Amino acid sequence: MRSRYIHNRILAYLSDCKLHTIQEIAEEIEVSYITVFRHIQDIPEDMITTYHGGGRKRGGVQLLRTDKFNQIFDAQE
Repeated sequence: MRSRYIHNRILAYLSDCKLHTIQEIAEEIEVSYITVFRHIQDIPEDMITTYHGGGRKRGGVQLLRTDKFNQIFDAQE
């Protein structure tokens, strides 16, 4: 798959702004864990929050609703 296509699928999956694990994303879009991990690292820090470890938030990635978020998804419509 093309890199841009994978990146867009990850963003689309995260667009519900809920917390998702990297493994969950990888299974949903049918790519490897490491591929998702690399793409997550390329998303600007002001667009996502990452959680590590246990506790209530058991680790994962959450897309934040920001002006940049709105610009990306408005452009795709």
